[in-house]
Amino acid sequence: APQRIRFAVSSAVDLSVIAALPEVTAVEQRGTDMEVTGIGDVLPALLSLLSGMGVVAHGLRVNQGTLDDAFLALTGSRVSDDGSDLMEEKA
Repeated sequence: APQRIRFAVSSAVDLSVIAALPEVTAVEQRGTDMEVTGIGDVLPALLSLLSGMGVVAHGLRVNQGTLDDAFLALTGSRVSDDGSDLMEEKA
């Protein structure tokens, strides 16, 4: 399941360098706040890269995706609470 890593950076970061990590599936930045989504060993890969660039990640938070999140990402539909049918996700 995908992981979402949220943090603030201590200095400017080139998003394309983070996006180039094979474990990273998405990168967003709002000012100094960043959100990186990825799979597998994304957290150690990201922290190693940031450390090598001399960047400190402040207020690091990691959210692990659920099986429902993975199903929604793959199908665009969500299973209803009772599991009886699929519901389209509203954007």
